[in-house]
Amino acid sequence: MDGRERMTAVARTVFVMVFMLAATAGAAVSGSFYLHEHDAYWWFVQQEPDFSLVIPNDAERYVQKHVAGQDILEMTWEEGSVVMKVVSLAGTGKGSVLDSLQGQYHPLLDDFSVTDDREINTSGNETAHFWAAEGDDREGNRYMVRAVVFENDDHIVYLVMTLRSRQYAGDLREYWLRAVNGFQWD
Repeated sequence: MDGRERMTAVARTVFVMVFMLAATAGAAVSGSFYLHEHDAYWWFVQQEPDFSLVIPNDAERYVQKHVAGQDILEMTWEEGSVVMKVVSLAGTGKGSVLDSLQGQYHPLLDDFSVTDDREINTSGNETAHFWAAEGDDREGNRYMVRAVVFENDDHIVYLVMTLRSRQYAGDLREYWLRAVNGFQWD
């Protein structure tokens, strides 16, 4: 690594540390961000439950919060019209999570339909449940809700992405696939 690459790596590390300190000031931090070997991503690592996954490093905002027993990392793009969340919680099953997602989005979308509801195996060799739905908002935009639920003992981690269906392409599609396939229980 030459001097310029070393300075870039140090600057990136300092940026991540300053960013995380500013973003989490006054809040309990549930997960940590680490540099990934690919410069467009970070590792997001959480303890209790112990898991990690690959997330993009170019979101408009990253918010970590603890709400009603859930640890949530929320990322947004395109002026908040694209949202991806990583949610962890204990003491519930995937059925409760899927019922909650359907209950949350069904009233907001006309012509709401579940387009996928099945078990998957990720390229990281994790078994999960994939669920997706689509519907039209009040302005006539077609929206997509995608979720993948990982279970380990009495812990659940689920990823959910909401966006206009036409936005699910290019980098945004790749971000979702990397997060799902980069998930692992530690």
